[in-house]
Amino acid sequence: MASIANFQPVEGSVTNTATLALDRRARFIEIINDDDTNPLKFKFNDGESYGTLKAKESITVPVHSAEVYLDGNGNAINYRIRSMS
Repeated sequence: MASIANFQPVEGSVTNTATLALDRRARFIEIINDDDTNPLKFKFNDGESYGTLKAKESITVPVHSAEVYLDGNGNAINYRIRSMS
């Protein structure tokens, strides 16, 4: 298993679209949708299609990215992101 030298937690709320810039390019990114009812859309590159996390769902992705694009689709959705590099 790869060792992790840097860890960056990010918490917030998104209503429409937002681009989060991380401190450094991550090797793994965990995204957690803390909303009780609404889905949260996410992607890592501008040209990609959005993936969707259902309410209270999370995903850990091995990806080399320094940005995360989020979309709450008009709903105020609380999220947590853990960036590991």
